[in-house]
Amino acid sequence: MISLHAILLNSLCVVIAQLAYQAGAINPSAPPSTSNVLFSANVGLGKALPPVPIPGGQRVVEPITGGIVNGSLINATIAGGLAYPRLLSNGTIEDAEIIIYGQTVDNSSYFVTIAGIGIVMGQIARVNFEIGGKYAALADELFVATVVPSKDRTTVKVDGYELS
Repeated sequence: MISLHAILLNSLCVVIAQLAYQAGAINPSAPPSTSNVLFSANVGLGKALPPVPIPGGQRVVEPITGGIVNGSLINATIAGGLAYPRLLSNGTIEDAEIIIYGQTVDNSSYFVTIAGIGIVMGQIARVNFEIGGKYAALADELFVATVVPSKDRTTVKVDGYELS
């Protein structure tokens, strides 16, 4: 079970990332300079639904059609999910959120939420795992990721890093 402390820490990290991005202090498509990639995901995107108007922009809703996760921490397939960022009229993406689910190579089910901020061509986000078995420790770790869509918006590359 995730503690209140972990929830508050994750929320604080998102707020700090948002402030740092708005101040121009971070590049959402550049990896953290002191970390190695612990996992990478290639995520397939389906056809987006018509945009949903919201105050100051629009909500984009895109189905996730599958994909693969590889790395030193986890190897898995992505069965599906949903990407639903808020695209603001100034070109920034706020609440860049993705939900994915699937199974690891040893058949453990998982559910992952990714939330962050950035621009259309790249975001920086926090990653939360809900998973059991030998991967249960991932649920207690704090990960950040770069999220970069392909130019044709048919795939997204997610590279995950652990904060220490």
